[in-house]
Amino acid sequence: MKENNHETDLTRDLIKTTLAQEISRLAMSRKRIIINNFLGGLAWGLGTAIGATVVFALLGYLISVLGGIPFIGSLIAQIIEQINAYSN
Repeated sequence: MKENNHETDLTRDLIKTTLAQEISRLAMSRKRIIINNFLGGLAWGLGTAIGATVVFALLGYLISVLGGIPFIGSLIAQIIEQINAYSN
């Protein structure tokens, strides 16, 4: 049991030391922080765009395979009719 605690303590100390070193390294270089944040933002944006594209493509495919959603077409037709009625 004591051996497990000792290993846990060593692991905790190693993580704290590594984290402290990383924080101090990043704090030393503002340029590095800006670059890391910029690249992280680009990756997040690209991942979001790709993910949304895949989800909407699959959704569109499923709707086309299932024959569409009939109530949406009639709902859009009603909206267009109301817009045309108010614009005249």
